[in-house]
Amino acid sequence: MVVINEKQGAVEVDCKIVNLVIEMNNSGFVTFASCQGHEFPVDIIKPYIAFRAPVEIVARLERNLREDIESLNGKLNWFWSIKASFNDKYELVYSLAPHKPFKFIHKYWRKSLEQDFQTIQLLLRT
Repeated sequence: MVVINEKQGAVEVDCKIVNLVIEMNNSGFVTFASCQGHEFPVDIIKPYIAFRAPVEIVARLERNLREDIESLNGKLNWFWSIKASFNDKYELVYSLAPHKPFKFIHKYWRKSLEQDFQTIQLLLRT
């Protein structure tokens, strides 16, 4: 775990996903929960980042994810998507998570998710 100082105070973030969480917060998202994923195969407990953000920012990230996924030269190893739901205060919140690897072998290769964390950081900058 790594402790980062968020606007709401110090929070603990799993070390393998901390850079993506920081990048999201620097890009206009307000993260409030995350997990780097655990277990083997790596899709037993998948990583996720829960956040709030204006719909325009969320739509831009979703567009960038889809464009990478649909590209012949895409860099992502997993199919990532954003899900929207309401929290206990009926506020719209989102979760970013992988759903399925593009190659079966990636279920058994932790590095495929870690590479995706880095790729999503780059997608946030475009």
